[in-house]
Amino acid sequence: MINVKSTFFKNVLVIFSGTALAQILNILSTPLITRLYGPEAFGVLGTFNALASIFIPVISLAYVYAIPIPKYNFISRNIAIKSFFIVVILSVISLLLLLFNELVMDLFDVPIGFVIFIPLMFFLSGMLQINQQILIRFGLFSTFAKATIISSITVIIFKLITGWLDPQANYLIIGALIGVVTQILSSLYFNKFFWNKYTHDVSISKVKLIFVSPSLKKYSDFPKFRTPQLLLNPLSRSLPVFFLTSNFGLGVVGYYTLATSMLALPAVVIGNAVGNVFLKKVTHEINNGNDVLKLVVKSTLLLAGIGIVPFGFVFFYGDILFTVFLGKEWTQAGVFASYIAIWQFFGFANKCCNVTLPVIGMNKFYLKYEVISLILRVLLLFACSLLTLSSVDYVLCFSILGAFLNLFLIIKVILMLRNIPKVV
Repeated sequence: MINVKSTFFKNVLVIFSGTALAQILNILSTPLITRLYGPEAFGVLGTFNALASIFIPVISLAYVYAIPIPKYNFISRNIAIKSFFIVVILSVISLLLLLFNELVMDLFDVPIGFVIFIPLMFFLSGMLQINQQILIRFGLFSTFAKATIISSITVIIFKLITGWLDPQANYLIIGALIGVVTQILSSLYFNKFFWNKYTHDVSISKVKLIFVSPSLKKYSDFPKFRTPQLLLNPLSRSLPVFFLTSNFGLGVVGYYTLATSMLALPAVVIGNAVGNVFLKKVTHEINNGNDVLKLVVKSTLLLAGIGIVPFGFVFFYGDILFTVFLGKEWTQAGVFASYIAIWQFFGFANKCCNVTLPVIGMNKFYLKYEVISLILRVLLLFACSLLTLSSVDYVLCFSILGAFLNLFLIIKVILMLRNIPKVV
């Protein structure tokens, strides 16, 4: 039974309302945008996103994800400062490496101009991650809703204008950058009084940062285990993009990119809303020595119950839905979406378990899980190549494997929590 008066539910509703409105706007604008930009433009965007998404989660060496966890604010603040400097340094290093290395351009078959955007995306995404994790810690969830809506409107307007004037793939990439910038600036504006106080307090903790506060050593497993885990996860998930690019061309990648982006909507609208609020809730319970097994199980079942409707509908009617909504040109994207829905459903239900693992200090296990997942997906890739399967068959096999991996993780987390009656 959901207590609609609970703080947890109200915070979820706040984020949900904002992201839901933003995604409704995205859905309504998609038929216009897909008629302006062709599959190849979305294919280039998909390749850029696949490459960028591999490194964005680790741009702070995963320290940023420890910001909401400490019991005391000064420790969290030190982690945020350390994350900022790491983001700046790694962004500059990535820029220098890309400027003097043509291997990346040759490997992913995209113009050098697109690749130069990657370090900028690294930096902006790193700043956004720090911003969001601080807001999660202090429960400023309304900012998520407002910033998401403004960002979505800005990006849609930009894509429509540039698509009408000159529908080139680089404008889709620039639109993604503009979306991140808008989210950051909106967040700073809506919480300017909070940020003024927060940045003022930062000066007090700089000395502790310089001499590496002993309190930060507790979170050394984040760069040690969470960083490679976060690096392997998007690499593992992006394998279809690289495989489809090399075997079937950018047009097919465009279908896959659109299908995955549309299937990600429930995760963005509901999954992220629950996950962000759940992170604060589960961290609070653990810091107070409470058992979180029931909380995790209830939240996972709730997400599974919610997700069965949209993902089930796409599974049965994906090809028809995409054809009617986007046009006959995107029918194959609908076929892809039907199969991807299997994988995305279990990933959606797995959201709270994913959030719980690092909070209970299971980063090492999470890394092992990602290594095994990557190995299995690479083996699947080779098997599909040897059997010369079609692009549709490959997407189906990849999705089924993804579903089993997510289900395994859900079961494993629940079993872990059963053996830890009280996490301190």
